[in-house]
Amino acid sequence: MSLIEKIEIAGSCFHNMMRTVIESYRLEQTGFLIGQMSNNKAVLYNAYPITTSKRKPSSVYYGDEKAIERLKRYEIAVSLKEGEISLLGGYHSHIVKKEDKNTERRSELNELSDDDLDYIREDMRSIGAVSWIEIILRLEEKAYSSRDVGLYLTHHKKKMGLTIMDFPLNHINGRNGYRIVLSGYLIEKRPEITLKNWHDNKTQDLKKIRRMMKTTELRLKERKIKIIEK
Repeated sequence: MSLIEKIEIAGSCFHNMMRTVIESYRLEQTGFLIGQMSNNKAVLYNAYPITTSKRKPSSVYYGDEKAIERLKRYEIAVSLKEGEISLLGGYHSHIVKKEDKNTERRSELNELSDDDLDYIREDMRSIGAVSWIEIILRLEEKAYSSRDVGLYLTHHKKKMGLTIMDFPLNHINGRNGYRIVLSGYLIEKRPEITLKNWHDNKTQDLKKIRRMMKTTELRLKERKIKIIEK
């Protein structure tokens, strides 16, 4: 069982993620997270946006795989030099659109999709990682009738909310702004399956066990964990 119970985001990492998703707020964004594991938490120091990614309103993906491999090799070299500081995972945004106003759909935008897990699986495989931190930023453009310009944080059990009050809307009463909800996930490789495991549980089918053994590196488990600003 993993000992990681929460994610701490340093100021520079936090604001870099915010800048990335707000710059093109109608398109999904993605990037890497740099930090270290410390006791029972993951501490994130930096967020790097993938500048070659292909962005759409409902998806984002790596546009240049060779560029991504260069980035990963660089991060491995940095970790060899600086020790515990390394590539811990990634982040990406989900955009709330007009048709997503119902509560169930908005809640789904806080979750990892099957496509998200496929990308994470490949990222983990390419760098030999046994765990991965992924942060989802659900972003919604909003108009507010009050409050001063600024950032307003709210903390929940396993999520963190951020309200950003921008400049006056149309230079009249009210302000333009954004509501961003951050959800953090720890994704880990499941324990390897061996024939010994099968002998310990006679109810398992041998063919099924062997099939699972061939795909064990692709089998992941995910867990939502607490996320806070450091």
